[in-house]
Amino acid sequence: MLITPRTSANKLVDINVEIHAFQSSLLVFRQTLQAKVARSLNRVKFFVPGGTARSDSYRLVVRAENDNESFEEIIPGAPDLRNIYLQTDKTVYKPTDTVKVRALPITTSGKLYDESVNFALVNPDGFELIHKTRSTTNNRFLAVEFQLPDHLVFGEWKILAQPDHQKLYTYSITFQVQKYELSPFRVHILAKETGDLDLYEIDVLARHANGRQISGQVSIWCDCDGNSSKSLIRSDSGKSFLCILKSSKNVSPPSHESKGLKIYSV
Repeated sequence: MLITPRTSANKLVDINVEIHAFQSSLLVFRQTLQAKVARSLNRVKFFVPGGTARSDSYRLVVRAENDNESFEEIIPGAPDLRNIYLQTDKTVYKPTDTVKVRALPITTSGKLYDESVNFALVNPDGFELIHKTRSTTNNRFLAVEFQLPDHLVFGEWKILAQPDHQKLYTYSITFQVQKYELSPFRVHILAKETGDLDLYEIDVLARHANGRQISGQVSIWCDCDGNSSKSLIRSDSGKSFLCILKSSKNVSPPSHESKGLKIYSV
């Protein structure tokens, strides 16, 4: 802040500066500038507090020595927030689907924002249908879910995220809502031997019934069912192998080799 006492009976004056949280009237800053020349420019730095002392706005009170009246002004406050990174689990949803959202709020110093964040589900007409509030715990990203209604407007929907009580700072991510049906497809999986007895490669090929290739995500795992029977994958050499690790990879047509899965012969 830049402060200049315009008039004063003395050439050298003391300037008292106070800042109060607007909602609670709590004094959060006080400083006295001593022996300043009247009509000179004086710089004051004020660090916005966090926690309960933080406010949407602050009341600035400045009084020069021997002045009968003080100068008061309302200044806006801002959260220590650089960005809220948002991610949804899909880009296209159907009615009644659950939209899973992950949010990573970061401060200006690169640390995790530790205040509450408000989320809203917004339809294409701009109506905020559902509101939820989440707080950061265990130094992790924020997770929130919204279930889409059965009867809705198709088109571009939006998730809004903003720090609690700070509507001026809003971040968003969009997604599409459509009515669609997944066509049938076939998935072929084949294990390949490598020079390492404990390491095998997995080939995955997915195609629609008409032969058209599929692009998407593949998850590969082998596990035991409730009867403790072992899940097996047939290899190109005729052997059977038991997969003991899990992997999830993004794939593009026509196929993807998921390397690094440990598969043991049985």
